[in-house]
Amino acid sequence: MWVRRPDATRHDAAGANDGERLAQEEILGFFQLLLVGGQETTTNLINNALLCLVDNPDQLACLEAASDLLP
Repeated sequence: MWVRRPDATRHDAAGANDGERLAQEEILGFFQLLLVGGQETTTNLINNALLCLVDNPDQLACLEAASDLLP
């Protein structure tokens, strides 16, 4: 049975660090970094997948013939 200990797992959104809280600018900067990082990795994933299909036309033809492979 899993027992959650609130004292060991408590983290607030302001990111308490040794008793000090992050400034609003630091919190906004952190969320901006998360947003951009997530967008950039997804964009690169899609671009690389398309490049792989262009470089391997046989695989592209296989995918076009069986669109149920997409999921």
